[in-house]
Amino acid sequence: MSEKPNRIIAVSRISDEKRPQDIVRALSLVIKQVPDATLEFRGYVSGNTGKKILKLLDELKLKNKVIQRPYTTDKKTS
Repeated sequence: MSEKPNRIIAVSRISDEKRPQDIVRALSLVIKQVPDATLEFRGYVSGNTGKKILKLLDELKLKNKVIQRPYTTDKKTS
């Protein structure tokens, strides 16, 4: 895995009960101190949670700071 400093990785099913919106809000606070910080969600999106996250990212102007990677069992994925 390549070294990517200031990257936050959240590994779980992306669903309302996991509260991914809280992670996005936390990123907005982190960015104030660490401007090059990024967030990577790893897991499959459940229900309409993805739409909620996209709306929040728009509101907080963080779309360019967050990526979502699908669930995988491939250990080589970085």
